[in-house]
Amino acid sequence: MYECFEMNFKIQKLTKVKFELWNLVNNGIFDGLTQNGNPIGKTYNGDKEDLLKDALAPPSNKMVSANEDSKNQ
Repeated sequence: MYECFEMNFKIQKLTKVKFELWNLVNNGIFDGLTQNGNPIGKTYNGDKEDLLKDALAPPSNKMVSANEDSKNQ
């Protein structure tokens, strides 16, 4: 059950929840819960700027068009 919860709700083995669940940490939903004695916290220590440094932007329309053009040749 816990393994399924971890996969579906994005709780990593190192007791950090991904960005989508940071608000639940803020609201105390995980207070008192631990994994191997470690409290549940946020990835990137809750620093959104650090998270955005690692995030990849989706391709622009120009990039997609160029890729499609190269496939058609």
